[in-house]
Amino acid sequence: MSFTELIFAPFAIVTYLVFFLLRKHPAAQIILLLLASYIFYGWWKVTFLWLILFSSALDFFIGQAIAATADRSRKKLYLAVSLIGNLGLLGYFKYANFFIQSANDMLAAVGLSPDWPVLNIVLPVGISFYTFQSLSYSLDIYYGRIEPEKSFPRFFFFVAAFPQLVAGPIVRAREFLPQLRENLFVRSDDSGLFYVLYGLFKKIMIADLLGFYLVDSVFATPQEHSSAALLLGLYAYAFQIFLDFSAYSDIAIGLGRIFGLTLPVNFRSPYLAQSPTEFWHRWHITLSTWLRDYLYIPLGGNRVGPLRHAANLMIVMLLGGLWHGANWTFVIWGLLHGMYLVAHKIMPAQRAPGMARGILNRLFFFHLICLTWIFFRAQDFAAAGAYLRGLAAMDWSVSGIPVLSVGLLLSVAWLFHDLVEPRLEMIARRFQALPWWVQGVTFYAFFVGVSMLNQKGAAHQAFIYFQF
Repeated sequence: MSFTELIFAPFAIVTYLVFFLLRKHPAAQIILLLLASYIFYGWWKVTFLWLILFSSALDFFIGQAIAATADRSRKKLYLAVSLIGNLGLLGYFKYANFFIQSANDMLAAVGLSPDWPVLNIVLPVGISFYTFQSLSYSLDIYYGRIEPEKSFPRFFFFVAAFPQLVAGPIVRAREFLPQLRENLFVRSDDSGLFYVLYGLFKKIMIADLLGFYLVDSVFATPQEHSSAALLLGLYAYAFQIFLDFSAYSDIAIGLGRIFGLTLPVNFRSPYLAQSPTEFWHRWHITLSTWLRDYLYIPLGGNRVGPLRHAANLMIVMLLGGLWHGANWTFVIWGLLHGMYLVAHKIMPAQRAPGMARGILNRLFFFHLICLTWIFFRAQDFAAAGAYLRGLAAMDWSVSGIPVLSVGLLLSVAWLFHDLVEPRLEMIARRFQALPWWVQGVTFYAFFVGVSMLNQKGAAHQAFIYFQF
């Protein structure tokens, strides 16, 4: 099930009505939300529910076992079981065909004729997210950061919570589980309605339209478009992926508030960043902090020599790229970000920039980020190469480009990114304070706008990060 499917509205309403009826029964609330989460995920493909159940059961019992023993070697053994179990499933479903195809290509390149068959594997939606979430629980117990959860329903809901199950934010057990020991209805906050509406607006009315009007066409056939169209399409994709992904997080945060859950902020206007380090403090924050805490720091972080530090950054970003998808283009995306981070670390310290210098830094780094988005969006190296060659052709013809529509959408996207996003909590509270009928009219106007777009043939797309 997706937040943008028609079935989601009655699902959410019915779930909340039952949640209201259980307002004096905290334990029953958890059971309700757990069942709702399984319905939400199983609506896509019920047979893949076993994956979530397996990860949940594995780490629940592994967590108990790690905490119950003082033997260091046994703790490591139990943790290894969790790592193998979780990453083994992720590796099979997400990367088996990638490695088979890569091996075939490498052997063919040296004159051999491999015939390893590609497997018929369907990638389960959201597996990268809930695998990391469940795995972090075992790691936190191993490092002594938390005590094991004794309640099956609470832990299983932590792994499968429907507001953020498919595309994050990635939550930590030490932040999420304590909330489940309270009466969630008492914590319910109707400011979440604004976040849901805001996220849907960003997704449907801006991000999807950027894809519809320009992004999809220029990335599908870059050789058929001018440099101007490709550059405009690259800008459009930069904002499309931000608006699309952050919209999912906004809706998740809003649904969390409605059901008494506090989920972490995942984006803070990332294109305001003036450096690669700052970018990763603003973009997909819950993934970047996960990689920092569970990979970068255990590798030694910055507490090692310069060469080892650079290697640590490259390893983390390479694996971060591969986490996004089983394609060498994602590896290049990660390596480029790793190179940016290494270059930034070895550059001499600079004085705090003035306003003009800050703007120039921001523009320069934004274009470096856009370069990486080419590899992120392209289907393969051939498509990425065609896109780069098209940009280098210096053909600035704008014929055939819906300049007015795309220009308007980019302007709105920029305003949202720079002006609305940093003030989102304040705007949510002001919306919450409006009379109920004004809020109702706002929701009605939104759905009228969506209906008008449907009549014009503007197709809604799945959330971009569903593929990861």
